[in-house]
Amino acid sequence: MNWISVKDRLPAIGGQYIVSKDGFVFSAEFVPAAGGIKSFWCGTFTNDIEKVTHWMPLPEPPEEEEE
Repeated sequence: MNWISVKDRLPAIGGQYIVSKDGFVFSAEFVPAAGGIKSFWCGTFTNDIEKVTHWMPLPEPPEEEEE
């Protein structure tokens, strides 16, 4: 997977993504624009994360191993 700049595009749908901000990488939820409210990112410790520079979808979880 490659990083996508927020200058190029934002996610098409809301959900959890991996994001980069100020040299840190963490997961955040993308909330798309609706009803006059602009799109925004929110995380565990804050409801509005500003200055996200890049994002990428979360990877698929590992397959369950049979015992």
